[in-house]
Amino acid sequence: MLERFHTIVRAYLIASFSSGFVIALSCLLLAPVELVFRGRWLDAALLPVQGLVYMPIFAPWVGLVVVVFALVPALIVIGVAEVVRVRSAAFYGSTGAIAGILCWGVLFRGNGQWFWSRLAMAWTAEQAFLMLAMLAVGMGGLAGGLVYWAIAGKTAGDWRVARRPGG
Repeated sequence: MLERFHTIVRAYLIASFSSGFVIALSCLLLAPVELVFRGRWLDAALLPVQGLVYMPIFAPWVGLVVVVFALVPALIVIGVAEVVRVRSAAFYGSTGAIAGILCWGVLFRGNGQWFWSRLAMAWTAEQAFLMLAMLAVGMGGLAGGLVYWAIAGKTAGDWRVARRPGG
């Protein structure tokens, strides 16, 4: 059982940093889109080159944020999956995406309003960028969930099954 715990912790950390990498990459790819919306074409053209320099610095920090903010939802999902022996990649990917979007909504809320209420306002360039950012975080959660599944989710609940000698 202790071995399974180590596998789960290792898988969670690797999945969180993988998710952080996807989110950081998405943010660095979305930043030029925002600059184009604002009419700053030259800055938008230079940003991908700068992103190559910033990515190795930015991605681990985003990964640390994911480790901290996704811990509670991950503990719930992993606990349920281990007890019920859920081994579906779709389960881990979808719960990762949902948890990513919900954690992002809690982390980034503007002026005391939840971002859900901001989406209901009139459609503007800011709202479009907000939707793209939510999609990027959802993709990061999806990637993290699938990485977790590949490392530990495929064998969820194995600790409950008695092993036969020699097998």
